[in-house]
Amino acid sequence: MKVQIIYRGLLSSVLGILDGGTISSGGTWKPSPAIGMLGGTLPLLTASVSFRFTAVGGAAAIDDVYLDPMKSS
Repeated sequence: MKVQIIYRGLLSSVLGILDGGTISSGGTWKPSPAIGMLGGTLPLLTASVSFRFTAVGGAAAIDDVYLDPMKSS
């Protein structure tokens, strides 16, 4: 599954799209590795962040996404 992190400005315009990498499921359930967001390099005036998940090489399902609001670097 390909992961992209999308940064939007105050007027909802896209300020940047960061490649979060590709996660392999391996056929059985397991927690995925952590994905860094490069918090120190956010585009100036970022108002919101969203995530785009794209299946690669077959069907995929996402049960939950967890974002740690207190994590730094």
